[in-house]
Amino acid sequence: MGQVISIQFDAELDALLTTYTENHGMNKAEYIQQVVGKRLVEWKSEQDLKQALKDWQADGFKTKSWRETLRELHLED
Repeated sequence: MGQVISIQFDAELDALLTTYTENHGMNKAEYIQQVVGKRLVEWKSEQDLKQALKDWQADGFKTKSWRETLRELHLED
């Protein structure tokens, strides 16, 4: 079971959240989990991309052939 987190919204944001979730047949917790989860996955992808760019830059922007990439990832036939 996950951790319970309490958050407080101002009246306007709460009204928007209520309207949205009622119109989409979900409760507030489901929607908030969905939105936060999606954003965190996006953030993680951004971090991975930034690190890959740093690694590529540190490598002098060297490129690799498709075969080299497959070999490096142990995916060649």
